[in-house]
Amino acid sequence: MIPILPTTNEITITVKVNGDIKISKNILKQLTEVYRKIRNTARFILGNLSDFDPDKEILPYEELEEIDKFILLTLNKFIKDITYAYKNYEFHQVYHRYQYFSTVTLSSFYLDILKDRLYVEHPKSKRRLAAQTTIYTILNAFVKMLAPILSFTAEEIWQNMPHKREENLESVQLAPWPQEIRIPEDKELQEKWEKITNIRESILKELEKKRAEGIIGNSLDAKVYLATDNKELLKFLEENKDILREVFIVSTLEIDKKDKAQYFSHKDENLKDLYIGVEQAKGEKCARCWVISEEVGRDPKHPDLCPRCNKIVEDL
Repeated sequence: MIPILPTTNEITITVKVNGDIKISKNILKQLTEVYRKIRNTARFILGNLSDFDPDKEILPYEELEEIDKFILLTLNKFIKDITYAYKNYEFHQVYHRYQYFSTVTLSSFYLDILKDRLYVEHPKSKRRLAAQTTIYTILNAFVKMLAPILSFTAEEIWQNMPHKREENLESVQLAPWPQEIRIPEDKELQEKWEKITNIRESILKELEKKRAEGIIGNSLDAKVYLATDNKELLKFLEENKDILREVFIVSTLEIDKKDKAQYFSHKDENLKDLYIGVEQAKGEKCARCWVISEEVGRDPKHPDLCPRCNKIVEDL
């Protein structure tokens, strides 16, 4: 097996233009890992765009889901930051921002949550098309701004991704520089999703504890309880219950004001009013979406499916 090694471009962009270039086996190993993560992020998106036609199936911004709109706001900031860094020869900032955007914003957050919609929903459902519209928009900007520093990888992505008719150019090097997407600057939406991501981080810590204790395997094995005496927080949790369950990637979510003694208090100062409990979800695992539910098998025609998957399969 031929090892993946960083190129000269990769090595030079990690330092300031007026700084000395350091090299060692450890540095090369770190660069290789970052490159692998960027490449794997692009590969995941490509794999989920194989049946997507951007000329016919792109949905308007208004029809996207909240999390899609939030990630596009994040993409706009990414485009702005990367463009500024290139213009000011701050290539090390390009490197660090690509690393964070690929591994944290996309792989660990958005794409992880998106797997359910991409893998489970009907191939041509609005929810799945909204997901594909968003990841296509991300990849289209991502690959163009990657071209100056990872030319061959960007070219490989470009040759294998779908394109709109007017952008079906021979090479990514001929493509225009991406501009920020013309979408509303929705501060309320941004604040809401920043709050959701903070709660998610707390939930993930509790899920990891239960995984280490052997109570659950993956997150879909879990039933999560949330409780609070904070009326404002309680209202927020109840209004966004369905979104939160999807974002936590758990099978069941319950929200109430029960006795706090049965919950685990989280130490995070920002979430001091939130109490979290995790236990093994009850029921059977759906063979298609892997969600554990007591409703699995209620339809004799599909004894190993949950009601949601049963409906999707019937519509295929």
